[in-house]
Amino acid sequence: SHFASVDGTVLIGQTSQNFSATQGRFSGTSSQFVIQSIPAVTFQTGFSYTPIRASNTKFSVGYQLEQWWNIANVNESKGQLGDNGFFLRSQVDF
Repeated sequence: SHFASVDGTVLIGQTSQNFSATQGRFSGTSSQFVIQSIPAVTFQTGFSYTPIRASNTKFSVGYQLEQWWNIANVNESKGQLGDNGFFLRSQVDF
């Protein structure tokens, strides 16, 4: 059978970044700290198969796309993460 799903989440936590630099006899450090939220969304689509004689087992194959925003955003430092690709999953329910 065919399936498609969209999941969303928001993580809330803290980010701290520490930097240091040395140039000859001179050195400096900088520390930054922020509490932030990180939204993320995941999309999956594919096909699954449940064997007739093993109804607690499921095999799935499909494609997943995932995106995370605001990762480690502190002042001018910004980050985001995206991944996508095919997957093969085996599942046994108890």
